Amino acid sequence: MFKRIMNLMVLCVVCIFVGNGLCQSRWQVEIETGRVYSGYNTVQSPVETGTKFSLQEGFSSRKNYYYRLGLIYKLSDVSYLSMGYSPLSVRYTGGFSDDISFDGEDFAGDIPTSISYDCHSYRLSYIHEIYGNENKMVSLGATARLVDWQMTVSNNAGIYANKKQLEFIPQLNMTFQMILIGNLSLYNKVDAMFASKSRFSDLLVALQYDLSERFSFRMGYRLLEDGENTDEEFKSQLFNHLALGLKIRI
Repeated sequence: MFKRIMNLMVLCVVCIFVGNGLCQSRWQVEIETGRVYSGYNTVQSPVETGTKFSLQEGFSSRKNYYYRLGLIYKLSDVSYLSMGYSPLSVRYTGGFSDDISFDGEDFAGDIPTSISYDCHSYRLSYIHEIYGNENKMVSLGATARLVDWQMTVSNNAGIYANKKQLEFIPQLNMTFQMILIGNLSLYNKVDAMFASKSRFSDLLVALQYDLSERFSFRMGYRLLEDGENTDEEFKSQLFNHLALGLKIRI
């Protein structure tokens, strides 16, 4: 219900401003989609009684695709406010080589098992351009990110476990853009947080081609990395994305 409300709010904001003409070059819409590949994914929950297991061993992920939505408002010539919604769902099939315990449930080895990882990220960012000329731009800012994720494990023996967590993650963001030739530029953006017991990084490296004054096309690579090592749980996850994006200046 929460994610449906957030999706509806984002859609309503876009429709309202596009429809009544208040956008007038202050607003930008970003749409991104592509293929996502699972890198390492190691989990232990809870730490005291759970088993640490890796989804690189005995499991394979299906073809998974993703999308992202973003809305940017230009506060001034050098300052921006950005909000975004980023859902991610990855499915795994296979089996454990040994018996494991996850979230209070015991799963026997060598029994066909399905695992799903679902994450919904809601982001609000302030971006300030600290350097810019005809060829280069560098900006810094702060990001508040709310991450609603869950991992579900079930097997053919009817054993089922579902781990849910809602996290608030403060981050710093940096954007770098450099014109390579003509309308083609290099575009890099990162939101990152590193603490003693947790980390979260969202990195995009892409080529951007300006089709016109209103439309820009992006193609590149996105990395999403999440880690936590606390008394309650351990997780270390990485996802690789092949990204295609469109930026619309309204």
